[in-house]
Amino acid sequence: MDQPGNINRQLLEAIASARYGICYFSQKVGDGAYIDNVNVVFEAGMFHGRVDEITPVPASWVPIREQQSPDLPFDFAQERILWVERTRTGKLRTKSFATAMRRNLDALLATA
Repeated sequence: MDQPGNINRQLLEAIASARYGICYFSQKVGDGAYIDNVNVVFEAGMFHGRVDEITPVPASWVPIREQQSPDLPFDFAQERILWVERTRTGKLRTKSFATAMRRNLDALLATA
């Protein structure tokens, strides 16, 4: 978002009108170590809160995290997480990730 104005209001409006969300939590902090990006956790929480709303437009989301991330925030612990698989050298296993992501997206679209 690069529009002038209140960022929080713009974010809330964007999330309120979104039908689907994809949240990549992990932020690399060192050699193979990750933490959750606090901004993404906050934004995911807003979207997660919409999932149970009774709205004319259903909402759902795909949470994505690295295997080497800390414990999940308790609000997201029951969600099916798309775990990023990497080789021992840290390279993304693109084929398995693409397959898993496609499966998640197909499931989201099937609920439409």
